[in-house]
Amino acid sequence: MSASSETPPISSAAKQQQSGGRFQSSETVALESLPTSTVGAFEQLDYACRSRAIPRAIALPGHYIAFRDAGGAEQVVEVGDQLVHLGRSRNAEIRIEDVHVSRRHAILTRRADAVRVLDDGSSTGTFVNGRLVIAANLADGDVVRLGTVSFTYLLIR
Repeated sequence: MSASSETPPISSAAKQQQSGGRFQSSETVALESLPTSTVGAFEQLDYACRSRAIPRAIALPGHYIAFRDAGGAEQVVEVGDQLVHLGRSRNAEIRIEDVHVSRRHAILTRRADAVRVLDDGSSTGTFVNGRLVIAANLADGDVVRLGTVSFTYLLIR
């Protein structure tokens, strides 16, 4: 995975497919111009979430989301519960301190070995591998972006 990832522009068709017209063209253009980087994303997590993170090298088998710290090292946070909220809210299990992340931005759901990401009515959208999604099944190595923060879904066996 590269230290920085550029997201391709959203097509007009993708913009039209958004439910309820939630994403306005001015918001989409503004979001497309945001800098995106996976390096340093770890520092955007709140203290409680950072304290639960471990280096990938010592992670036991399971479902994780991986963030890179400012030095480029990969830190992972386990997705242990069946329902994990991501956002700026103090109630989010994965709290991301980025002004481009909504309070209730996305939800990760887990059933057996399947993990799915759902947009939770965010104002800037949820992206998987550069595609704007409302809901998507995640595969090992998929890159998810909320606001300017990107992380990688990992299934460690």
